Amino acid sequence: MSKISPASILILTVLVNGFFCMAIAITAASPPSVGILLGVLTLGCGLLCALTCWLPGGRVEQSFWLFGVLPLMAAVSVYFFLVSESLNPAFQANLSPASVLLWGLGTALPTGWVIWQRWQRWQSSAIARRSGLLAAVESEAIARQQQSLHYAVQRYLVREPLTEELPRLWDVEVKIGKHPRRKLAPEQGILEGFHVAAPRQAGVVLNALGLPGGPKTGALEMGAIAGIVLILGAPGAGKTSTLLELAQELCDRARHNELEPVPVVLDLAHWSDQIPFLTWLEEEVCSKYHVNLKLIRELLADDRLLPLLDGLDELDSTQQEHCLTEIAQFKRQTGQVLPLALCTRMDTYQQRQTRLRLYAAVAVQPLKKQQIERYLLASRSRELWENLQTDPTLFRLAKTPLFLNLMTVAYEEILIHSWKRLKTREERQRYVFNAYIRRQLSRDMEKPIYSRKTEPPAEQTKQWLRGLSGVMSESNQRIFSPDALPALRLQPTPEQLKYPLTLLLLFILLYAGLFALIYGWEVGGIYGIFFGIIALSCGGIIVLKAPDIELSTTSPRLLWQSAIASVTCCLLGFLSFQFIGAILSAITPTGGWVMYLLSVLFFMGATAPIFGLICGLITAIPWMKHLLLRVILWRRGEIPWNYSRFLEYVSQRLFLQRVGWQQYRFLHELLRDRLGES
Repeated sequence: MSKISPASILILTVLVNGFFCMAIAITAASPPSVGILLGVLTLGCGLLCALTCWLPGGRVEQSFWLFGVLPLMAAVSVYFFLVSESLNPAFQANLSPASVLLWGLGTALPTGWVIWQRWQRWQSSAIARRSGLLAAVESEAIARQQQSLHYAVQRYLVREPLTEELPRLWDVEVKIGKHPRRKLAPEQGILEGFHVAAPRQAGVVLNALGLPGGPKTGALEMGAIAGIVLILGAPGAGKTSTLLELAQELCDRARHNELEPVPVVLDLAHWSDQIPFLTWLEEEVCSKYHVNLKLIRELLADDRLLPLLDGLDELDSTQQEHCLTEIAQFKRQTGQVLPLALCTRMDTYQQRQTRLRLYAAVAVQPLKKQQIERYLLASRSRELWENLQTDPTLFRLAKTPLFLNLMTVAYEEILIHSWKRLKTREERQRYVFNAYIRRQLSRDMEKPIYSRKTEPPAEQTKQWLRGLSGVMSESNQRIFSPDALPALRLQPTPEQLKYPLTLLLLFILLYAGLFALIYGWEVGGIYGIFFGIIALSCGGIIVLKAPDIELSTTSPRLLWQSAIASVTCCLLGFLSFQFIGAILSAITPTGGWVMYLLSVLFFMGATAPIFGLICGLITAIPWMKHLLLRVILWRRGEIPWNYSRFLEYVSQRLFLQRVGWQQYRFLHELLRDRLGES
């Protein structure tokens, strides 16, 4: 049985306390307007509290709900003493202000406090210190490595105790300047390959790169990256994993030395040739890691930011040339090339005309026979190893770490005889991907995201993944967030127009119904004419301007602000009518400027509900568009209703990797393309 969340307890406390205070005010024979006012305010506070707690990014501290419990207990006690006629009549006359006080303590104060805490969290959530950025990058590198296929094989098949760092499956060779290539052992870090020795020259310790080295050997200090490092390899060879391994090593080094640069892992697939490289770099780091722009500029100015770039292969050839040119021309304030690491396929880089002046090249090598044998035997896949030995074509496919991992994980779904009959490499790759998809969709998870009754069927899951693959391919995205669904142009068809018109009608009917309930159906009927005119006007605008209306999702922060603002505007429309009416009844007209003031107040009070509705509709546009887009895509069957839960589900089954809060990417671009075809 799931536990009740603190947010639910807080919302329930706010509502129950407010309604008991309203009951006290009405039972104590106070003016009816006080009870009505407390009832309206209670509904508003409950809605504001719910929006604050339940919209993305909201949370309530574990013990915060206790703030409303004591006033609630007092309100319940007072109410029962009141209805049992156990209170002194003299004391009962003061219950009207007491009910307002208890309402303020148990309903208004918790609501205001949780909204303030949410706002403060938004204001201070951007990382403003080097240590925070370092922790975010390190957390991403570790999380992505633990969501890799290599890690999954070790977990599900080898079944040995796992550590954060698994030995590298493939060989890596490092080439620096004119020095010979250096092959790294699996247990050696990438940074160890950058340790270059050179003799002293004229009393100055310089290495072969012309950079200050160690006091005795002239060796460049291990871990120093003094220029552009190129990580080369075939598709699926392990380039991105090598980049993440390098990021983790650099994070460890930077954590122990404040002067060392902080690595940031960025995806060039998001780069636009319309933006200067430095501007894109600053914006991408701020967006991905939610970092203060001032911190990024300070780190760049001090040469303490080290970009690790992936995704060059996702750009078209023209963009690749432009991107390489931008990187080659970008200089630090000292005039030197900005140190960075860049992942790309070997054939892609060889086809480009632009050549970078490299500090080092890291080549990811294909797997050797001994490595494949050792890996498969350790993962209890002897039968697969024996079959690979008898077919040279399949063995060549297994030299790529991606496909070796896929074969190992999905071997139960592979029919060897059917696989061997396939003629081309592409057909055999497609067969492995299909087997992997079937295996992962049928695998029993240790901590399932869905229950057995609510888990989406395999075909439905593949359909949603196909749609996600298409969206990311069309927009050239490598990272996806459920809050960044593709925009949709509203079509002037009955099928699509019914959604915005229904939502608009429900909004106005709810507003008008509450207004009539509070102030009586006679007053509500009069204002109902104006509310109807507003509804018809807004509906006409939607019908006529449908092709120009673009439905899009919005950020959690803007979504929260829009929802809070629309509710607040509607409440102000209600309360202004009530307060101005109270002021008018308390003033005795004496002529002159008093009459003029009364006429102004009367006009304001009369139009307040109308302006409250109009302002509420205007401020509700962002969350309405967000909701309508999700409803239309859901009704089409293109997305699940709870998209965040589904993304966690497919991440658990190793189709996606979680790379940040509410951010995901496919395990590999080849898998994304295959899912898009299925």
